[in-house]
This record gives sequence, C-alpha cells and structure tokens, in this order.
Amino acid sequence: MTTRSEPLSRDLIVATALAIIDESGLDALSMRTLAGALDAKAMSLYHYVRNKDALLDAVVERVLREMTLPAVLPTDPLELVTEMFVAFRAALARHPNVLPALVTRPLNSAGGADVVEAPLAALRSAGLTASDAGALYQTLVAYTVGHALLSARAPRIAPDAPMRDRAKSYPATTTAGPAVRATDEATFRERLTAIVRGFANPA
Repeated sequence: MTTRSEPLSRDLIVATALAIIDESGLDALSMRTLAGALDAKAMSLYHYVRNKDALLDAVVERVLREMTLPAVLPTDPLELVTEMFVAFRAALARHPNVLPALVTRPLNSAGGADVVEAPLAALRSAGLTASDAGALYQTLVAYTVGHALLSARAPRIAPDAPMRDRAKSYPATTTAGPAVRATDEATFRERLTAIVRGFANPA
C-alpha cells in the first residue's frame, strides 16, 4: 500500500487505474487493488466512479484524450482523417494493455463518441456515402489497433523456428520480413494514406 500525496479525486483514481493496467494488464485491475494503490478504502472510490465498468469507460476516455493532432489541421478531409488515426495509433501504442477495453467500449463516454464522430464526419465531407464512410472507418480502426499492438509487442522469432533453420523453404517470408516487421509511425502513416486514398478513390 502506498501513501497518497494528493487528495482523492476522480482524475487521480482514473490515472492510477491506467497505471495499474499499463504495468500489469487489464485483469490486474480491481476496485480492491486500486484502493490499495491509492491508500484508500474501496468503498470510497464509488463516490467518484459508480462501478468497475464506469471506471474502464473513464480509462478508455483518458487514453483517447491523449490523442494529439497537429496545431494546424489539414483542410483536405482525407488528410485530416489520416492525422486523426496517426494520433489514435500513438495513444494506443503508449497503452497497449488498454486495447481489449477500448475496442469493446468506445462509445460509452462523450470523449469516446467524439473520437468516433470526428473521422466519420470528415469522411462524409470528403464525399463518401454513410455506408462507405462506415466501412472505411471500421477498416482504419482495425488496421490502427492491430498496428499499435504489433508496434508495442513485436513478434519474436525463436532461434530454432523453422524459418530460421530452413530459410530456403520460406523464400517469400524471408524476403518480405523487413517490410512485415516495419511498425514505426512513418511506415504506418504511409500505408494508412494508401488505404484511405485507395478506398476513397477506387480505380
């Protein structure tokens, strides 16, 4: 148990919950564990968050609010969407343990709903139909979440893995390896732009 250096507040509770998830994973978070980390009684937390579900919603909203867009926003709506998802990926990559909660509860708070509404509105302003905007949005979310997870937890190839021992048997995998393993932000931006432009302007 730690000694708190500041008064108990909703912001401190949510920040501490996020720190527990970052360090030990989503399953490690409980109201009892959180109370111990805050040097508080578990019942006192319910004055600020009504239950664990509400706490997780607040944690997701806090992560989404870490998204930072450029000071000068692009006027092209497709470029704006790209910047939104670059910011989304950066926030997720800082908190990969939050991903399971985030993908199941993005609309449970005003902040989460805003993050969903903004890119959909931009895609509509680019001339996409509601159906196409929704389909592209879903694709971009899936790509961004997957990329953030890979960048945080890159797969490791064991020394005795077949593609190491018998590399000649896997020529496509061997030669494509560097591109497959590229999970940096610049590569993400380049591929994201290709997806957005390709979907919005099919040949």
